[in-house]
Amino acid sequence: MMVIEQAGTVERRPDGGSGWSTDIDGRMPGAVILAAGAGSRLRQCEQDPPKPLTKLLGVPLIERAIRSCCEAGVRDFVVVVGYQRHALIPFMDSLRSKFGIRLHVAENRRWALGNGSSVLASEPHVRGRFFLLMGDHVFHPQFLQRLVERDDGHSACALVVDRDVESVHDLPEASKVQLSRGRIIAIGKRLASYDGVDTGVFLCRPPIFDALREGAADGDHSLGGAVQRLALRGEVTWAPAGGLFWQDVDTPHDLDVAEASLLAERTAGAGLPTG
Repeated sequence: MMVIEQAGTVERRPDGGSGWSTDIDGRMPGAVILAAGAGSRLRQCEQDPPKPLTKLLGVPLIERAIRSCCEAGVRDFVVVVGYQRHALIPFMDSLRSKFGIRLHVAENRRWALGNGSSVLASEPHVRGRFFLLMGDHVFHPQFLQRLVERDDGHSACALVVDRDVESVHDLPEASKVQLSRGRIIAIGKRLASYDGVDTGVFLCRPPIFDALREGAADGDHSLGGAVQRLALRGEVTWAPAGGLFWQDVDTPHDLDVAEASLLAERTAGAGLPTG
């Protein structure tokens, strides 16, 4: 039921199918993590490491995303790389052995088009539902469990939404959502009226790829644009963040805020991997 591709290794399941099939023996879905962008707002000089390797309390951001997934029971990964991919690929190899996970690196040579192109680069390596995560977001492992528990079994996409908007760091730069009857009906940074904020933690099904291709045909290579298309069709649901920690790290100030928050979480014993 599953093929897991790794650098130099392919693990084949008995039926010889391709991609991974989620929920085998009750396991959590696999995760696609986007780590292809240049991260120009965070990197202050050319000598700085690529954004996914930027350290937060001594742990690279991409490793933190994988740690949170592992805490939730995820064992299968596709990490999409682009900018400075030659620095990232050896690090992915080290994480594969460090955590005993199945991990495939997908290269997106068109990463500058937008993050939607990076999601499309993962398509050959997944089957069924999968988590879709950002390599520069720090999030609580329970986000993933909440998405699985609230999955309706057919929607193209679900998103963890933080409704406590007053507590969101750098709210003007956050992607906002409008909610109605258990669905997301609009998403975008410039929404004038909104009910919560996009945390960047998704559970998706293959129709997301069709929506991304539709957007690309119109010149929109963003993930947000594809999610908006699906939202207009009633295909996007949501789960609450419920006060659990998350942080998007786009700038040096974001990094400082995330560090302070993680230290506070560690002191409170909140169950978040803090490094």
